[in-house]
Parts: sequence; structure tokens; C-alpha cells
Amino acid sequence: MKAPDRDAVEARILEGIRQLAQPGSGYTDLPCFDQIRYVPPDPDQRQSRAFDAERNPAILALVPFDPAYVQRNWTQIKDSLPATARDETINLRGEEESGQEETQPPALQRTLDLDSPRVVSAQLFEAIRMTDFCLVDLTSARPNVLFELGVRLAANRLHPVVIVDLDYPVGDTQAGWLEGMDDQLRMLRRLLQPVQYTPTLLTAFTHMVERHVEFRRIIRTPKDPRAESLLGGLPLAGVYDTAWRYAVDQDEAVTMPVEEHLRSRGEAMLVDRTLGQRHLIYPTKHRLTDAAERAGREHLIAAWLYLHFRGWVNNSPDGELTSRYQALTDRLMILLDQTGDRADASFIDRMERWLAVEDGTAGQQTGEEHG
Repeated sequence: MKAPDRDAVEARILEGIRQLAQPGSGYTDLPCFDQIRYVPPDPDQRQSRAFDAERNPAILALVPFDPAYVQRNWTQIKDSLPATARDETINLRGEEESGQEETQPPALQRTLDLDSPRVVSAQLFEAIRMTDFCLVDLTSARPNVLFELGVRLAANRLHPVVIVDLDYPVGDTQAGWLEGMDDQLRMLRRLLQPVQYTPTLLTAFTHMVERHVEFRRIIRTPKDPRAESLLGGLPLAGVYDTAWRYAVDQDEAVTMPVEEHLRSRGEAMLVDRTLGQRHLIYPTKHRLTDAAERAGREHLIAAWLYLHFRGWVNNSPDGELTSRYQALTDRLMILLDQTGDRADASFIDRMERWLAVEDGTAGQQTGEEHG
């Protein structure tokens, strides 16, 4: 494989930094950066999903999809793990609280089984973050499973149950690259301490459920020493805690100033005909292009009102905030003046009166200080 060109890599990194510094939250360098942060659209789904919950119990499985795996492993996992988890649920609740006939087995779901009208990636990353019992099968070391494992470790403090079938017959097409990764996979297994299983042995599924229950117990026990070095491998919440310790505040949408949210969205809907900029998604003279222009101006009005009545007036304005306020004032007045709309002209007059009152207040304060 040809080594990447150093100058090209450097240029791409610098361009990423430049885009990241721009207003808005449109820059991402990972496919799940935004999706893993989404709030589920259904309010009933905005809580952890446990395998022993009374309503909608669930287990998420991050597993290979190749036909050989499905035939040898997945068929057995699908038939045995939910029933084993159901038995454990009965034990946890106690016979007096739940009869065996009333306890339903959890739904064991792969990506392909998730029931949602949304795109697969949105469903998957939501389930990775929200489902307590997450089963990750390292058998055959599929790249998609390894990526999803990394997402899970960083997105949920509760460690997934990692499993591996060491007797899995690897095909000729996989044997070569798996052999080249043998040392890495061995270190990964030592770090994650997976449950080794044979699909036909039912005791393995008991070990999987017991491992999850133990993880859940430890994570809920403050200062449990086992959380620091789980089974001699990775700390139970080590990746999660480390990842969020180094989160960059200014890169998160929740820290962006409200007026910057509004302004960046508004500017994205506006066009600058002198620069040849236009709405790529709409035809030049389409009615939706005019609607985008109106919505863009309204977003800027909302940003200006927020700055004027809350952000700028109620705080001690620093140079950057004052500069943004003045630039937005000039930009908005020009835009509204160009529309020829009577309501927009009226709003410009109102802005000027508010600004005059503000200038008078500032002058009065200055006089009081010198007096």
C-alpha cells in the first residue's frame, strides 16, 4: 500500500481545523458524531433500555452478518440468549413478584432487526447509547463490529458483554488478513476479557447474562474496586470516563451561544448574488428559494433581538460580543432595506429607536461616571 502524501494529509488536517472553527455545528469527521448525540424522537424511548424491564425489555447485538456466522452462531444466540435472560429476570424479580408465564423474554436485536422508520445508522447509534445489555461478538473480527464496539465504549458507561467463538472456522478470504492482525487481536482479547463460547453449549449464554448483571452491579456500586481493573483487563468505564474528560466544550453544540445558532442557520439560508452564491437544493426562481430567504432573515432578526434584549444589554459586553452585535445590526438593516417590504421598513425604524434608547442610556451612564 502506498504511503499517504505528507503534504496532502497536513492540508486535510488544516482544512478540518478551519471548518471546525466556523459558526454552526455542520463539521464532523466521524459518521456518528452527531447521531450518537441525538435525542430519540419518541419521548418513551428517552431512557435506558434494560433486559429485565417490565416494558419493552431489550438486548442489542453487534455481530457479523456473513451467512456462515448466521448459520453457526447467530441462530443459536437468537434462540438461547433471550430465554436465558428471561430466566435471570425471574430470578432478579423473585417468584413472588413475577410469575414465569408473565415474564416476557427480551427482544434480541441486531442492526437489521431494529424496528424504526428512520435510517439504519440513526437507529443503530441510538440503540448503542441507550441499550444497557449490549452484546459484542469479536468472532472473525469484522471491521463494522470493531467500530461499533469503540462507539459503545465511549457512548455508554456500562461495559458491553464481549464474546468470541475461538473455534469459528475462518474462510480462505479472511485467513490472510486475520493472520496479519493476530497479535493485535490477542491483545484486544486480553484487554476486553471476552466470554469464550461454543454456540451449542447453553452454559455459555448463562455466562453472558451473568457477566452483564455483574457489570451492572459494579457500575451501580460507588468505589467498587473491581471497576478499576475489570477481570484484569480494561477498567469498567475506562474509555467512557476518559473520553468525556477530554471533551472539547467549544466543539459541542450545547455550548454555542444562542444567537450564533440562530445566525449561522440564518446565513445558511441566505444567498449573496454578488458572489454567485445560491441555494444548491432549490432552483434559482423556485418559490422555496424565496421562502429560504425569508426564513434566513427571520433567523437573523431572532438572533439580533436575543443579543439586544438579553445577550448584549444584560451582560458586560466584551469586544467580541460587541463586534458580533454591531456586525449583525449592519447586516440585518441592509437585508431588510433591500426587501422593499413595509413590515421590514417598520422593523428597521423600531431597531433605530431601540438603538437610540441604548445610546442614550450609555451616554447617561458615561455622564454619571464623570460627574
